[in-house]
Amino acid sequence: MNAFRSNLKSHPGCVTLLVAIGSVVAGSRLSHASGGGGAMDPAVVSAEMDIGPASEAGVHGVKLGDFRVRVYYPTEARKSSITFLAFAAVKEEALPKFRELFVHRRNKIRDQVIVATRRVPLADFDDPELHAFRRRILFRLRRMMPELAIDDIYVSEFRLDVDGI
Repeated sequence: MNAFRSNLKSHPGCVTLLVAIGSVVAGSRLSHASGGGGAMDPAVVSAEMDIGPASEAGVHGVKLGDFRVRVYYPTEARKSSITFLAFAAVKEEALPKFRELFVHRRNKIRDQVIVATRRVPLADFDDPELHAFRRRILFRLRRMMPELAIDDIYVSEFRLDVDGI
């Protein structure tokens, strides 16, 4: 690290170039998310980056988050660690309202996904498509926040580690 600093001190143009590149990258992220220049709320920028492009069917994928949940099953004397990425499918016409709500309710959505994950019986994770697990998350989100227009839930990078207590 010290060698890197000494190289930067001997080449002041490199420092200026690195600062310029950093400001361009940060500015392009903000201007892309806001539709124009200027500073925006970091939560809005983050939410915009989590909304994917529309598919041919007019459905957008929205990243709900990266989850790591520990679940204890005392009657079975087991504990599990569940890791996955969750995505919501949102139709094109419902996207503007969803985007507005998603920015302000991101933590509540995350809490509901964690609660739904902890309530799933261990046997439901045996399904390769995870239908029951995805359905529980979807029903919980619809019940707690009916104003969110989520059509389906998708799970990727799913990993389940089960240990005996």
